Amino acid sequence: IGILGVAFTFGVAIFVHEFGHFILAKLTKVPVATFSFGFGKKIIKYRWGETVYAIGIIPFGGYVQLGKSREEEKPEEVAEPPEEVTPEEGEASAQESKKKKTPTEGIMEDLAMLENIPYLAKILIFSAGVCFNFLTAITVLTLLYTIGFQRDAPWDARIGVITHPFVKLGQT
Repeated sequence: IGILGVAFTFGVAIFVHEFGHFILAKLTKVPVATFSFGFGKKIIKYRWGETVYAIGIIPFGGYVQLGKSREEEKPEEVAEPPEEVTPEEGEASAQESKKKKTPTEGIMEDLAMLENIPYLAKILIFSAGVCFNFLTAITVLTLLYTIGFQRDAPWDARIGVITHPFVKLGQT
């Protein structure tokens, strides 16, 4: 039960953190392409408006992708009649289409999307995750001390006798 409690608490902290980024992006009118809780294969994926909402199979992470969706940026391809292509050209174009982006190219594309966002909005959005975690901690602690909670003492207290489990009786 302890491991599940830690996993649940960690998951809530991650969700609150990412939700902070998401809500400030929406409030500052910055487009959000993806709001995802969890990594790995997506269990649930739903598009609502400009944003794709997703839940991954591994609940120890998440992300908010700012900017427009890459699918929306690509212009629709117009069907043109095929041109005559020599075998060498056809092979070169096939290799070019199979070429995948390196991680650096993907990061550079993401950074290019962020160029158009005003600096104040970037500062608010990027700091919102930490601020939301802080506000959540303050709220939970306030509720615990207002409502109250019960915790068992780790050992029996006796006046005049040291009963700590690591100290033998009669020793000082």
